[in-house]
Amino acid sequence: ATPHHPHHSHQVVALTDAYFALSKKAVVDQVPKYIQLLLVEHTQKKVAKEVMMLVSDANVEELMSPSDDVKIRREETQAALEKLQEAHEMLFEVSRAASTGL
Repeated sequence: ATPHHPHHSHQVVALTDAYFALSKKAVVDQVPKYIQLLLVEHTQKKVAKEVMMLVSDANVEELMSPSDDVKIRREETQAALEKLQEAHEMLFEVSRAASTGL
């Protein structure tokens, strides 16, 4: 009944329209993201299933064992470690002999 009433009505309608436009844009922006999420989740489940099929009880031992190259490097490293320990022991003996004056 006030002269500003029609003005307020138009303002409320304009604000409501703006709110719905923003809401619609947010939903439209989220739909592709949600579809992508569903696709990624589906792919993840499929890959996990494939990996589990590949890693059967028969394959576990083979997959867990080191390759031939790793075995060779491990043996070489172990031999080098033993030589270094022998050298360390020799140096310790020489250092001890030198400090006691022998």
